Amino acid sequence: LKKVALSLGARNIVCAPLGFDSKVFNFQKTAKSNQIVINCRDSTEKGLRFLLPHIPKLREMGWRVVGFGDVKDPKFAEVFDYFYGRLNKREIYELLLNSKILLDASFIEGLGLVALESAASGCVPIISKRHDYHELFNENEIPYIEIDNFIDPNILFSAIQEAEKLNPEDVVNYVKNINWENGSKIIQNYIRNLLN
Repeated sequence: LKKVALSLGARNIVCAPLGFDSKVFNFQKTAKSNQIVINCRDSTEKGLRFLLPHIPKLREMGWRVVGFGDVKDPKFAEVFDYFYGRLNKREIYELLLNSKILLDASFIEGLGLVALESAASGCVPIISKRHDYHELFNENEIPYIEIDNFIDPNILFSAIQEAEKLNPEDVVNYVKNINWENGSKIIQNYIRNLLN
């Protein structure tokens, strides 16, 4: 957004990523289930249809696959080992805290709020590649895995193997500065400086 704003002639730009609610999504060291979570949204651009064909293979690989959110057709919910429907923040946190990986196949959004909440819970998010988020994090401290597409099973399964190698506590540490409180402080300080 900063690059776009600059190209349009904007000046005095400040970026304040607001992120997740750290009062809810605060990591606690727990044993994680061999579970993959898929957040489902009732929109074709969110990519659920790319993940559904992979669920039987994930099960064969020993994963329990859990979905939550909205689906267009109730038959989609039957594909999961368990489908929760809509959850509140606390329920999402508990689900992510007990899971190892989140799959977010949205091709209009890469690092969305659920991915940040996932990382803050020690659940590694695998997201669509956008190349736009790296400046939010230190070079070797990226709290997610980006992939080009979720259609190719080899790319997806390779990313899952990579995610399994990550330490959940490291992922939490990588994302902890991208939260609502820190972003809010950046905005407040910037406004104070402009008014002085």
